Amino acid sequence: EIYNEIEIRKFLRTKGYSYEGSSDTETILYAYDYWGLSFVDKLEGMFAIAIWDERQKTLHLIRDPIGHAKDPGKPLTHHPKRTPLKFERHQHQPDDTSRHNNQAHQRHRD
Repeated sequence: EIYNEIEIRKFLRTKGYSYEGSSDTETILYAYDYWGLSFVDKLEGMFAIAIWDERQKTLHLIRDPIGHAKDPGKPLTHHPKRTPLKFERHQHQPDDTSRHNNQAHQRHRD
């Protein structure tokens, strides 16, 4: 949920972006197109976003800064050792693989 989505939508419309619906998904994609990854600094709310940039062949997984502390029911987890890469918005019951990934993620953040 992007709390300031309407404000961002109005700004992007002044820059020539045309909307087909009312979903904040369009706003997120247009904001990425306009600002690049720094668009995240403009978002206020709770969100977990995956954007595939076809031009750069890059997958961006983005989580709001509050993350699990604000809404532990909406995590964004990834499983980097799985092929193909798997990521999900909802966390399943921990098993040995997810416990290992969580520990590796904690080490990476520290």
